[in-house]
Amino acid sequence: MSAAFFPSWWARLLSPLLGAFLLFGLCVPQAHAEIADIPRSYLPEVATVIVVGECVKVESKESSSGSMRHTGWFHHLRLERVERDSSGSLKPGDIVVFLSWNDAWTGTGTPPTYGSGHRGLPTKGERRRVYAKGDPKAKRGSGEDARPWLNVLLPNGWQPVERRVAFVAADDEYRSEISMPLVAACLTRDAKAQTSVAFAADPTTGKPDADNREHIAGIEALRDCDVGVLFMRWREPDVQTMHALTAFLGSGTPIVGLRTSTHMLRAKPESPDQSINDEWPTRIFGQRWISHHGHESRTKVLAPLPEARSHPILRGIRGDFVVPSWLYDVEPLPKDCTVLLWGEVVSVKPEASPARQPILWVRERTPSTATPFPSGGRAARRMAFTTLGHPGDFEQVEVRRLVEQMILWAAGDETTIPDKGVKAEPERPYVAPTTR
Repeated sequence: MSAAFFPSWWARLLSPLLGAFLLFGLCVPQAHAEIADIPRSYLPEVATVIVVGECVKVESKESSSGSMRHTGWFHHLRLERVERDSSGSLKPGDIVVFLSWNDAWTGTGTPPTYGSGHRGLPTKGERRRVYAKGDPKAKRGSGEDARPWLNVLLPNGWQPVERRVAFVAADDEYRSEISMPLVAACLTRDAKAQTSVAFAADPTTGKPDADNREHIAGIEALRDCDVGVLFMRWREPDVQTMHALTAFLGSGTPIVGLRTSTHMLRAKPESPDQSINDEWPTRIFGQRWISHHGHESRTKVLAPLPEARSHPILRGIRGDFVVPSWLYDVEPLPKDCTVLLWGEVVSVKPEASPARQPILWVRERTPSTATPFPSGGRAARRMAFTTLGHPGDFEQVEVRRLVEQMILWAAGDETTIPDKGVKAEPERPYVAPTTR
């Protein structure tokens, strides 16, 4: 479509965005076609500016070209949080104008193939997270009325403030079907997140069944989440489950892993590809299943070391307490993984030698980060993993706090973590079930 189809300012708005849509194959050349959403995992990759703010003013400008009515929208947002701004010029309290547009076909013939524009536009008083492009240093207006004008990513750069967090509870030992809903409920209250929990289930009835290794009901929520939280053990996925899981793991979406997710999948003996057993978790989380210190042992969560204390995940974490989890051996970890917390084995056997192992580590993607699969895919933008996860661990508030704050950090929301950490208190007292 030629730029002449739009008024000149429309063309200026569209020009920096069309490349991204074509890159992802989002412009579909069919009559009446809408522009497909940019996948949520790509929004942070494409945007040069990401902010959260409240809409304090809405202006619009209409024009017509033949049977097409164009509406240009000017949303004035007062910024609450700046999550990305390479220029460093935006700050909370600033008012920024975000440009969007809509087209409406008023004729009787066939409308042009281009879509109708932006979706999810806010009204005055509503809050949004905005993914945009433009130079915040380039302002329009004069004096105190000068404002940055930025282009909202088309068509779905307007997003709810609330994060979407998808939990997968699919283990047959540590009762993740109980602990993950517990953490999800705390996160919903503490961070106002939208959460879902997918369970191992009978594929015919949908009834939760931890012993069913093939099917996970609700796993499709991984497709549109901001963070995926995996607590899995030796799954042998059916086609539907595997498709959803691999699409997520290869998307670059932030991921949090717990305990047995170092051995989340197990290939059937007759499968020609056994890489899902050890190679996948090593690439995705930094380590595979190696060994542990025995069911008769426990783990002492050590106090954070000085070099790690300032990390947002460790706010409100003192350590120096004992949990029921038996310690996992995970060393050595890749060089691009940063250990935040260590554990030490507590054994009832005097002859057992003390052992110290990482129990929480993180990674941020770099060009050298391993791909999630031997054949490729995009590594998670941020990854956090803990070997804690025994149902009794979650009786300790610091463990619940750790997992919540791992999720917030993975989402890029570390600035929202209070200095003393999130509350992480369930509505009802939590009594840990036994392991299976």
